[in-house]
Amino acid sequence: MEIKNKLIKNTLFNFIVRLWNILLSFLLFPFIVIHIGKHAAAVWILLSSINAYFQIFDIAFSVSLIKYTSEFYAKKEFDKINEYINTSFIIFAVSGIVVFFCLLILKIFVNDLFHIPLELQEETGTVIMITAVFTLFIIPFSVFRNVIVGLQRFDITSHVDFYISSLQLIFTVFFLIKGFGLTSLIIINSSAAAISIIIFMIYVK
Repeated sequence: MEIKNKLIKNTLFNFIVRLWNILLSFLLFPFIVIHIGKHAAAVWILLSSINAYFQIFDIAFSVSLIKYTSEFYAKKEFDKINEYINTSFIIFAVSGIVVFFCLLILKIFVNDLFHIPLELQEETGTVIMITAVFTLFIIPFSVFRNVIVGLQRFDITSHVDFYISSLQLIFTVFFLIKGFGLTSLIIINSSAAAISIIIFMIYVK
């Protein structure tokens, strides 16, 4: 009965947060286009898509970490959990460095590859650098989120995702209304991801 209740609760939490994020994206995108323009919005989507592709680097390791965290926790082999976390952190850190340098290379060629408008070329380079720097923190320390998932604490991840995405919405609307543009969007999104990871680190410790 306890397993059944946990399954139902985890499923419910995940569904609510995913629905909330879809709703936010659906409502926020037209607002973003209006305030930063369609060309800047296209650059934002492009960079978000590229960033999503780079997350492929840690997919296999994330699945493995979640699996073994759950397995070792059930057996109360906590030393093995710590050992696996440390090993995974090193692997994720290397992945973060690889992605960082890939983004630096992208910065050099992005304007020619994707025909970025002249007036956005400098800002595009800036936001790529911002993304690259945040990547050095976000990818390695995402280990802690995977640990929480491995412990089946979807209530924690769902609550954090919900509140962080809500704050992200508020700051995005505020800064766009104040006249800030593409750079502010990237900083807000990256900061939100970093804050989420810090919270997960606190929970794990």
